[in-house]
Amino acid sequence: MAEEHSEKYETEGREEGDSDNEKDPEHKATADLDEVGPSTTQRPSAITGSSMQSIGLTSSEPKSNDPAAGGSGRAGAEEMVGPGGGEPPPTDYGAIKDNIPATKQITLDELLDQMGFRCYHYIVIIILSIVTIADVMETEVGILLGPTLLCEWKLTGFEEALSTSSLYVGALVGSLIWGTIADKYGRKDTLIVMLLWIGVFGVCTSFSNSLVPYVILRLFTGVGVGGAFLPVTFATEMVNAKSRSFATLIIFFAAFIGTILASTLAMFILPLNNGWKWYIIASSLLVIVSSFFVAAFVPESPRFLLLTGNHEGVIRVLRRFDKSLDEETYHYLEPADMSNDRRGAVIELCKYKTRCIQFFVIAASWFLVKFNAMGIVLLYFERLQDKELTSNCGDNHGIVKTSLMTKIDKCEAMGFDEYLKITIFNLEVGFGAIISYIS
Repeated sequence: MAEEHSEKYETEGREEGDSDNEKDPEHKATADLDEVGPSTTQRPSAITGSSMQSIGLTSSEPKSNDPAAGGSGRAGAEEMVGPGGGEPPPTDYGAIKDNIPATKQITLDELLDQMGFRCYHYIVIIILSIVTIADVMETEVGILLGPTLLCEWKLTGFEEALSTSSLYVGALVGSLIWGTIADKYGRKDTLIVMLLWIGVFGVCTSFSNSLVPYVILRLFTGVGVGGAFLPVTFATEMVNAKSRSFATLIIFFAAFIGTILASTLAMFILPLNNGWKWYIIASSLLVIVSSFFVAAFVPESPRFLLLTGNHEGVIRVLRRFDKSLDEETYHYLEPADMSNDRRGAVIELCKYKTRCIQFFVIAASWFLVKFNAMGIVLLYFERLQDKELTSNCGDNHGIVKTSLMTKIDKCEAMGFDEYLKITIFNLEVGFGAIISYIS
């Protein structure tokens, strides 16, 4: 009797199940999947409809499950696991439409290309240009202050050169470490720390009352200045390949604006009493203010987030440029190629012969450009000092000029006219750079 009752209940259960499946084709399709087994290779499809078409992820239309639309009324197991077969999704996976796997992954470069150059890109590039202007102005401080400190502290020629070159020695050290820090902790945080480093040590430099503390503080300031090219890297990682040359051009043009502003500011501040101290404070405060702009308006580099595996962070950053981008796009974002553990290492520059030659040619060209630009300014200062010393010797003002450039008992600091000539020179250099970039 027990066996007969059991068979009767099982028969009734199957009949009820068949009846439910006929009423609900979608439920029947899900029940069919329950019999196939769990899936080991599935990925959620989080972008549907217009959002998939907006980023070009749809390659074919899914089959309709609606009998009125000409469909079969149910979704087969092969359709839900995709063409070519494969294992079906698990029993608790959700609605059938969510079981259709993605047919394509999209790279970060493809997203940037489809996004184009948006209005917020201009905001980011402008802020990074302000950072470059402030950084270059801090670099010009040492050159422009040389003649002033020569008279202020009665320096020798060697001591004046030491006061000028100390910042560049620190920059040489900083250029070797800021890139590694940016690769490990992110572009944005590294840039903010670098700017605050420059600003704080710059303000401290203004309180120097002799050569030794001045040289030491300028040395530490130079360590921060060594990361001057970080805004360029930051900007190129924000835009697509087509816009990278434009972004780089804007930031390099900002560097020439920085040299012009530095000499212009010197015209009005350095002739004042203790003007060199106020000049350092003004340039350092501009660096500190630019760090707040970066913290408030500049997002993290999407390429850095991709390299660290933060795909959701990549989409959050890109949505600041394009609000129409679907939040769930990170499901389809292709991971970065991490097969090369030494990516970014200095030794990688010379891994290939062509790349190595290009690196040294560019480095040599940049060295010659900077050497000539700064050398001309320093030569102008030297010739100006020679002229002043020669003219003052006849007046018996206690100035003695020797071949070793001994200490000066009395001298005249540079005035408005001298700094105006330097400003005109910087304008000519900037104009020539624009022509060379355009051509």
